[in-house]
Amino acid sequence: MTTDDIPVDDEGRSIPAYALYPVKAVAWATFFGSPLAGGIVMAINYGRLGRPGAKRNALLWSALATAALFTVIFLIPDDLSIPHSVFYIPQLAAMYAIAHSLQGPAIKLHRERGGSLASVWRAVGVGCVCGPFILGGMVGGAHVVDFNKPAAVLKFNHHGEVYYSGQAAKEDAQFLGETLTAKGIFGTSSGGSVYVKASSHKYTISFVLVEGAWGSYGETRGSHPVLVA
Repeated sequence: MTTDDIPVDDEGRSIPAYALYPVKAVAWATFFGSPLAGGIVMAINYGRLGRPGAKRNALLWSALATAALFTVIFLIPDDLSIPHSVFYIPQLAAMYAIAHSLQGPAIKLHRERGGSLASVWRAVGVGCVCGPFILGGMVGGAHVVDFNKPAAVLKFNHHGEVYYSGQAAKEDAQFLGETLTAKGIFGTSSGGSVYVKASSHKYTISFVLVEGAWGSYGETRGSHPVLVA
């Protein structure tokens, strides 16, 4: 039915000329591009519904949620192995529940009035566009956090120290310290300090064996200068 070229439903209400993303589209965008991408999809819906304040809040809170998520990830110790599902499932469930609660009724009314739904694939596209930027931010943030993170330390024979950070675990430091002890390096009165760092399954071992060399040589790594081997 039409009235003056304006589509209307059987009750005489105008049929919306815009399409809204379904709730599941928010979840898919989140899956591929973090809560920020899901928030962008929700913001698009709010924009089409003529709610600029809610649109702004959707962008703001989804950005803050994404930042909070990455902060938690960065604070997790390197030697603590956590499945990816621990991070994926809660954010997907949360964004789906939020979208269903805040936009579900409006989407339902939109459909009852004959309005169409936007393609879920477009929401996936939003997630795929956001994904590389989010990944780049995570990699950059990880480097900054790792550079400023103080190294943990194990002591051997009161004179030897093994500092370890990055993906290097306590077991790696223990093995290195025991090896140096067996070689007699940590058995001397002067001892020594060794720094081991692991990244992408590659190990870097740095050391200083001369007393007082910390103040003259090496590069600063956190609070521990090292002479690279």
